[in-house]
Amino acid sequence: MAHGTALIYDEEMTKYKLLWVDPACKIEVPERLSVSYEALVRNGLADRCVSIPVREATDAEILLVHSDEYLEAVKKTPYMTLEDLKEFTLQFGDVYFHPNIYRCAKLAAGSALQLVDSVMMERVRNGMALVRPPGHHSMRSAASGFCVFNNVAIAARYAKQKYGVKRVLIVDWDIHHGFDSAIGDPEGEMCATPDIFAHLTHLLMNLAGGRLCAVLEGGYNLTSLPQSVCQTVQTLLGDPLPQLANLSGPCRSALESLQCLRSAQKQYWGSLKHTASPTAANISTKRIRIAEGEVEEEEKTELGEEEKNSEEKVWHEPPKRPCPPIRAASVLPDDVACPDGCKRITKDIHPLIVSRLKDHLVQEAEDGDALATFSTLVSLVQKMEKNEVGSGLALVGDVIKAMMCVVQHVSPDLNRVLVVCVGNGKIPSHISRDGKVLVLQISSDVSEEQQSKHYISVCLQKGCCNTSGFMQAILGLLLPVGYEYNPDLVVLVRMPDSGVCDVVWKQLTGLLQSFAKGHTLVLMQEKENSCVGPTASILLGDPAPPLETLQAPDREDVDAVERLRRRLQADWKLLQTTSEYTSGAVQH
Repeated sequence: MAHGTALIYDEEMTKYKLLWVDPACKIEVPERLSVSYEALVRNGLADRCVSIPVREATDAEILLVHSDEYLEAVKKTPYMTLEDLKEFTLQFGDVYFHPNIYRCAKLAAGSALQLVDSVMMERVRNGMALVRPPGHHSMRSAASGFCVFNNVAIAARYAKQKYGVKRVLIVDWDIHHGFDSAIGDPEGEMCATPDIFAHLTHLLMNLAGGRLCAVLEGGYNLTSLPQSVCQTVQTLLGDPLPQLANLSGPCRSALESLQCLRSAQKQYWGSLKHTASPTAANISTKRIRIAEGEVEEEEKTELGEEEKNSEEKVWHEPPKRPCPPIRAASVLPDDVACPDGCKRITKDIHPLIVSRLKDHLVQEAEDGDALATFSTLVSLVQKMEKNEVGSGLALVGDVIKAMMCVVQHVSPDLNRVLVVCVGNGKIPSHISRDGKVLVLQISSDVSEEQQSKHYISVCLQKGCCNTSGFMQAILGLLLPVGYEYNPDLVVLVRMPDSGVCDVVWKQLTGLLQSFAKGHTLVLMQEKENSCVGPTASILLGDPAPPLETLQAPDREDVDAVERLRRRLQADWKLLQTTSEYTSGAVQH
């Protein structure tokens, strides 16, 4: 499996600028690129990457997306006078030309292709190309929105043509496309803090076997842009993610937009097949309110914005993301080999820990091996709390008792512990009563325990065997609740005979690295020896293998998840998916 993160940058792409007065284009400046690269150097990230040289895209490569007539017209710009450049620019929207922009545009597109080559030929696992001009707005026969050639579109066609790739996912997480949704950006006027881009990047890293190419497009605030670039590159390098605190529910306008989008897309995607359609009144009402400017005012109110001027927004610099000396550690029986890269923790009885354990573990009090195992687990969690160890895995005789031991004896400084249980088995609900522990279990059993805000049991018709239903529960319930809960530690429990397939298990393990700065403790039954290596590989930063093509989840499972979501959304705001809830018309 490929390792390493590519970084592509060349100062040549800063050597063009706006040569006349144009208020619409003044924010697209060479410093966008230089401050981003300087930030990577200053934070020691550039040295950790594999430097890949730039190259110019060929005519044939540009013509994968653009028309011959358009390419020939752009080729003439290096020889134009200032007045000719102005006149040439007038036929397009919100863009400017410069004698050196054609060369820079070829370098930008070629850099994206260099990144594709590096990833597809497994020279690196992933990478980022810092390029300029951006490409997202350019069309087949027209420049637009600061863009000349559509770098990402060319790269996607190139990957399909050269490497026979059948499916290319292009993800745009911004307002006008790649960082202009970042806080303080004059173009996007949104409030996404830089650390959110670390999480958005991580959510993509388990797709396509980890083959991820990040290409700089927008982003016009010279403070938040380099911070966002650094957050993205740090995540590509595999550093622990920052915690996202105080996440609130989405605003009404966002909910309406998402609701309409799901309705429009459900005819194409099985995972959206059973999505409820919004009423015509909801759609038409939003269109009217947009036309009258009411939506903007609602969003400002809901976000608590008193001033629209983006330059006045203030945010904290993203926190440092130190890597623990030990990425992953294991507590294993002597006859089970420790995976490469994972440090074996020798079982030992820690007197202070044992004295506390004996009060709760009456049956195990005389069992030296059990006490040593539980004592070592608590010691491992303490090392994770100090960031001496990133994550851990253990094979134990009883996963439920081991989990109970850990959550009952964690340090008081760990204010929130997320326990995710996969498979059937009784988890006592009392451990979650004070809110310091949140339990979410996915199984085929209807729980006899009383459900609550901090005790969530997801009952699927086929339990963990149904991949589509399982992923629906993870993406629709676990991730939103997990992000809002913001745990300090994650405990992932694989129950005996859980039925979960290896690929889905790896996907879940990887996604849970989003929380608690990557501090995840995985507990598995002793007979699950075959799962140790694959689980350790994910904890060590390897991407999960791709899922097979998912079918639409069973209607019964969709309904079960939806009922839970509706019941819990009053407590967990990130579970809100429809605008009816925000206006008080919740359906039961």
